[in-house]
Amino acid sequence: VLQTFLAGIAKNQPQAAPYLKQDMGDLFKILGLTDVKALGLSSVPDGTGFYRNRVFFYTPERRHGLLAGLGGEPLPFARLQLAPADTDVYFENEIDLPAVYKTINEIVAKIGGEDSAHKMEQALQQAGQEAAISALSVVQNWKGRSALVMRIEDGPGWRVPGPDAFQMPALSLLLSVDGIAPTLRDALLKLPMFNRRQEGAVELFEWKQPLPFEGLSPVIAIEGSTLMMATSAKYLMECLQVKGGLAESAEFQKALAPFGSKGNGLGYITPRFFTKLHSLVALNPQLPAESQRLL
Repeated sequence: VLQTFLAGIAKNQPQAAPYLKQDMGDLFKILGLTDVKALGLSSVPDGTGFYRNRVFFYTPERRHGLLAGLGGEPLPFARLQLAPADTDVYFENEIDLPAVYKTINEIVAKIGGEDSAHKMEQALQQAGQEAAISALSVVQNWKGRSALVMRIEDGPGWRVPGPDAFQMPALSLLLSVDGIAPTLRDALLKLPMFNRRQEGAVELFEWKQPLPFEGLSPVIAIEGSTLMMATSAKYLMECLQVKGGLAESAEFQKALAPFGSKGNGLGYITPRFFTKLHSLVALNPQLPAESQRLL
């Protein structure tokens, strides 16, 4: 049906015909969409008054194409050791960007020819050169686990300047990305706004200028091939030196139990996070009525 529809467009748009007259079956195969052989949906009472909702894609053979970008075989969650026990938000995902790029390159070559694919690769090679960064190298090395660790802090919080100054809870955040550190290190060494120092096996690049938010002093860190960005060196080191963290908390273990300890991705948010979100209304009584309703 889709192929017939596109052929009709190509008939009325001759200049687009070379790009629209494609074997959609071949394109879907390259994209990896034909790996999905069945789909399941369920919504089952879990005994607590809530429902367990699941979507199931059956891919009996190894995923490829865009689906390969989600990673390979499910493995134990590798970055949980970075999360302190009082973490409010935790996300971990396996990302295989080289697989995604390879798929896009194949699609471009099939639709526009090898010359189009070559031009796309050249554009990526040139992107970021002024900052001593190869965008293509970042794409080709971004493979592994990425994680986000966040804690909402108690205390006065942060006040965002402006006509209706916005008050929000302070937060500590760590973002960790595997694979890309060697590609970005040279660029970091040339940036004048960072001070470099070594902390054991971790290379730190700390923001020089003070910021108007208490506790916010951004830092970028390199450990092997992993790049980490944190709201402060203090929080970074807290995460790197965790003992008895989130993975060992009874509440987290109870939440994870129905799903198992392996996977390509995990998202965990505590009720405390939503309590803090609700506090935004009380923290900002000065906002116009429309903004209050939005909150």
